[in-house]
Amino acid sequence: MKTAWTAMRLAIVLYFLPFFFVMNDALLWVRPFLIVGGFLIAFPGWMPTIYGAVLIGLGIVIALLGRKTAAKPTNVV
Repeated sequence: MKTAWTAMRLAIVLYFLPFFFVMNDALLWVRPFLIVGGFLIAFPGWMPTIYGAVLIGLGIVIALLGRKTAAKPTNVV
């Protein structure tokens, strides 16, 4: 029983992690690029690796642009 409680205490973050993806739209739209890019990097050869790196870079750029547009303050007086 002690092992179960320790495992639950260590994995408590994993219970809440899916809710962070639901609350942040930028993470939802970028995730497919990262998944496909990760699979392409795992394939042997140079071309799939390059395509995967480009997709991951595109996903990172989209996430950064989404963060900047969401963080713009509005000057409402």
